[in-house]
Amino acid sequence: MGDLNCYIEQFIRYGVVVIPSVLSMEEVSSALDSLKLSLLTKGCDVADLENTASSLTKLSSTGGSGGILDIFYEEWKLRLNEHSAIVSIMQELWRATYAASTDSSDFSHPYGQFDPNQGYMYIDRVCYRVPSEISSRQGTSKKKQLQRSLT
Repeated sequence: MGDLNCYIEQFIRYGVVVIPSVLSMEEVSSALDSLKLSLLTKGCDVADLENTASSLTKLSSTGGSGGILDIFYEEWKLRLNEHSAIVSIMQELWRATYAASTDSSDFSHPYGQFDPNQGYMYIDRVCYRVPSEISSRQGTSKKKQLQRSLT
């Protein structure tokens, strides 16, 4: 993972950071396999996107735009959100930003003291993009394509 302070500085500067090697390869493989299984149970076979990608529109309140799928509380997602290494890193990012914010800080907020050890889990949707070639076959115009943007 490297020096966390370097990643904290990147987060403060850019508002986003990618921290490598937080999960083991086995954990990554398990999450990807679980995602594939989640999609398969909903009609999309990752090994056969050519014939099954259209089922993604049923999984999305945006009709698949941007690859945003309304998949929230799958067990594999909860495991990732509760993973001790991920939680620990989030706490360190909070400690250096929201918990240390001042009124002039980019991380200022009107909610008083921020305890970096008291986080709440936020479960968002899954983003899953199919190749443009497959997306474009789903409709005759750009507006009717399966995934029309990088939303």
